[in-house]
Amino acid sequence: MTDREKILEVKLNVEEMKRENAERRAVELEMRLRQSNADNIQRTMEFNAHVAQLQKQLHDAEQAASRTLGDKEREIANLLRQLDRTRQQHEIASIDHQVEILRLERNLLAATRGAHNGTSDCNNG
Repeated sequence: MTDREKILEVKLNVEEMKRENAERRAVELEMRLRQSNADNIQRTMEFNAHVAQLQKQLHDAEQAASRTLGDKEREIANLLRQLDRTRQQHEIASIDHQVEILRLERNLLAATRGAHNGTSDCNNG
């Protein structure tokens, strides 16, 4: 074998080794890519499960808040009715009080007239 043939053979061997290394790296990279994809799919599934859990918690919290709000609205409505009843009772008591004052003033006026007229007619009321 001539030197030229030897050099050519060495070059061919080097090229073959480069090709084999490139193939090996390509296989390794493909395996890493597949593993990375599998990891990403797993993380995505975990993330989606977490999102679903948070959505359920939010839904439950919204329902609880709605129930609480409904309870508070009913409580406020009851308190407003009680306030109206109390206000009405107060107005009735105020009217009764005014009527009593008018009755007493009338009796006082009648008694005053009776005292001026010499009679005591306080039983008009």
